[in-house]
Amino acid sequence: MSRKKWTRWSKFTLKQQKQNTKYVIFSICIKFKIITPKIKGPKIKALYNQ
Repeated sequence: MSRKKWTRWSKFTLKQQKQNTKYVIFSICIKFKIITPKIKGPKIKALYNQ
């Protein structure tokens, strides 16, 4: 592999990695948004029932 090709390839992989990390963070945020109401719901109900 020539140096030019390698730099292109590394730039491409870096771009992909950045997109992947964005996607991972995004999916974690979505999971948290889905999980937190499920946790809060029963807790609030328990408080009201006391």
